[in-house]
Amino acid sequence: MGEYKIRIQVCRNATDILNLPCVMGCHKDENDDLVYILYDWDECGQYVEARKGDWLCEDYDGRWHVLSESELQKHG
Repeated sequence: MGEYKIRIQVCRNATDILNLPCVMGCHKDENDDLVYILYDWDECGQYVEARKGDWLCEDYDGRWHVLSESELQKHG
């Protein structure tokens, strides 16, 4: 069955991603690519970010994770 109950790939549609409960907001980086900010922090105290192509995955405890395609293949 896998570690995650929901898997959503970050795509070009900002509205869909912004409607997820784990996403606080977004901004454009220096290349005009959208960067989504999650309601979560990394080990350095920085907000967790997701970009196009990443996967937002909710585990069975309700916690969201940002995974690359290769990480999802290993853990999904």
